[in-house]
Amino acid sequence: MHVAFDGGSKAGVGSAGYIIADVYGGEVVRKGLYLGPGVTNNEAESTGVYQALQGLAELQDAGRAGLKANVRVLGDSQLVVRHLLRLYKRSAKPTLYLPIEGTKSLVRKRGWKVAFRYVPRVINGPADDMCRRALAAQQDVLFEEGQVPEDAPPLELDALYEQVASQAKG
Repeated sequence: MHVAFDGGSKAGVGSAGYIIADVYGGEVVRKGLYLGPGVTNNEAESTGVYQALQGLAELQDAGRAGLKANVRVLGDSQLVVRHLLRLYKRSAKPTLYLPIEGTKSLVRKRGWKVAFRYVPRVINGPADDMCRRALAAQQDVLFEEGQVPEDAPPLELDALYEQVASQAKG
């Protein structure tokens, strides 16, 4: 399974977005979350990854086929990815560490084997697009399988994984 997440804050108003794809790379859901005022970029990013994995758990519980394998989680927040990889100590800010700790707890509870990876923002466009849509609408936005708007950037898993592989080498 593949999960791409993002989060952002514009003028102190936060939003997050994620894409879930099955083991074959087919998109299952795109969701943008409106988080509202008083949310920093890092808080939005950590909320985005937590909500993405919550969404994946709900899809699995509903019996969605193709969502039973290992999980690859890709995001453009080095801070959040490094926290999830336990490279950084827990943040002193509850609004940042609670979603990160919730993500770790969910992974343990579900028994998932998860690979968290950083990807540059430039190739995380689909998740960023969902952030922007939620912020513009000032409400959550959901596109299920087959409903992706024509103007939405495509999820290009090959490009994402090529970037991850090149980072591992370099």
